[in-house]
Amino acid sequence: KGLATAGFTAGGPVMGANEARGLAFGLHRQNFTKKKTIKLLVGVEVKLSTGFPLVQKITGPHNMFFVHIMKACPGTLLTLHGRDSANGGEEPLHIRIFGKIDDNLTRAKTMADDLVSSVRKQYRTWKMIQMKQQARAMGGPKPADLPQTRALSEEFAAAPWQALASEAPAAAQPAAPAAAPPAGNPSSSAAEEEYDPLAAGSDSDDD
Repeated sequence: KGLATAGFTAGGPVMGANEARGLAFGLHRQNFTKKKTIKLLVGVEVKLSTGFPLVQKITGPHNMFFVHIMKACPGTLLTLHGRDSANGGEEPLHIRIFGKIDDNLTRAKTMADDLVSSVRKQYRTWKMIQMKQQARAMGGPKPADLPQTRALSEEFAAAPWQALASEAPAAAQPAAPAAAPPAGNPSSSAAEEEYDPLAAGSDSDDD
């Protein structure tokens, strides 16, 4: 009661019967049908990381990292947005996480946070290596924090995302076959056995 007949409101826009019923209970239908969205900033821009495969490091080979998170958190969807991403846009590079189930959405955000943190560590390691190479080429002093490079590399190498990316084993290279001796040509050892200088000398003495 207090609402107009289904499809109309008192002085308001037209709405459906379900929405009118939802308003009568103090709820709105969108609370149940609209997915929630979480934006997670990457913190690194593609244009500032020339030579570093930033997008692939975030999504993984063939989107493997995003698929891994979505399988672990059913009902969620992860997409990459922002400048220089496939979806484009003028916003800073970020991950969008969609979902309806709060628990799975929270878990997906936690896993995505871990993924972004791993990418940032790898980017810092790559940046330090670039600075080290530039300093060595120019003959100048090394940056003070270059000793951290190895520690960051080892930390990233042990990260679960790096292990996930290297799950597919590399194809084993077949061993090269041993070269066969040419047909019809005896080996040197066989030739030495066939030629006996003493026998050859005794033949000449008999003559």
